[in-house]
Amino acid sequence: MASTPTLTETLTGIVNRVTYHNAATGWSVLRVQPFQSAQQETVTVHQTKVFAGATMEFRGAWTLDNKYGRQFKATEALEKKPATTAAIEKYLGSGLIKGVGPQTAKKIVHYFQKETLDIFEHAIHRLMEVPGIATKKLNIIEQAWIEHRAIRTVMLFLQGHGISTLFAVRIYKVYGDKAIAMVTEDPYRLANDFYGIGFFSADKVALSIGLAKDSQQRLLAAIRHVLAAVIVNVVVASTVKSYSGLFSK
Repeated sequence: MASTPTLTETLTGIVNRVTYHNAATGWSVLRVQPFQSAQQETVTVHQTKVFAGATMEFRGAWTLDNKYGRQFKATEALEKKPATTAAIEKYLGSGLIKGVGPQTAKKIVHYFQKETLDIFEHAIHRLMEVPGIATKKLNIIEQAWIEHRAIRTVMLFLQGHGISTLFAVRIYKVYGDKAIAMVTEDPYRLANDFYGIGFFSADKVALSIGLAKDSQQRLLAAIRHVLAAVIVNVVVASTVKSYSGLFSK
């Protein structure tokens, strides 16, 4: 059993290897090369997708697992731009983008150097300047990049409003690309749609998004929460009373 994390710290570095990734839950075990030291570290985190070569900033705490030893248990994971051309090449060639394998990634990075990710973001059509990339392949790459960017945007939004990586993954799995719009429209739906997110957690998200403390939406959500709690207590009390009567006979 791992020790309980207590102090929030930051670990920034390059993902050298994805040791384990569960596509259903997002649970991932990564080997990361921190910028702060020469020693590789093990990081555990819930993330929709993580690829070798990615530059990540993890926030969480160090734990000591009896079986696996020292690990960094992350509750937040923020993707940064790869720091070097070598990191960009590994990042793009790791399976991140459909249609871009290690050889294609090498050609792209060799051609565009440090401008590579800016090309993907703002002028992806220029990839056709690279030998071997024609219109059909460009279309595949562009669609894959759009999907990757959508996931990244949603995860950043959710974590930016205090939602842990664990729940951010679950929310994305259910809401998909509509997550930002759905959570912004009604953050209190999180308490109804996801086990483990209660009214108070959803309320923190609502206030972080900018919902007024005296808004009607917040008031109605609070009333529903109180009424639901009262109903549960009444049902429990009634059930206990019924069973007490049964056993007293």
